[in-house]
Amino acid sequence: MISRGYVIPILRYISNINKSERIDASLIRHFVIEVLDIIQSPYSDELKEILHPLVQGTIHYIDYKVHIDYIPAVHSTNPEEELARDFLNHLNFGIDSENDDSSQDS
Repeated sequence: MISRGYVIPILRYISNINKSERIDASLIRHFVIEVLDIIQSPYSDELKEILHPLVQGTIHYIDYKVHIDYIPAVHSTNPEEELARDFLNHLNFGIDSENDDSSQDS
């Protein structure tokens, strides 16, 4: 359904069941990683608002607070973590991993 344009309604539904704890956290994590694998920037404000807490919840072992240093995706050890870091770095710093790679070449 997401690939057919029902992104926001699906994300709202997942967000609601996540908040009410009616679903296993591993299912949320898997869903979020699949969504991050499909989407790319630029992200709508509504998508960012809904997806941001879901992404943060899936990578609880990474401390992304308001004043954190940028963590390049190249240091990531697994693809799922890299997708989540890319999304959060984009939201927090406006940096896409493709842009980060090209700036390192200079």
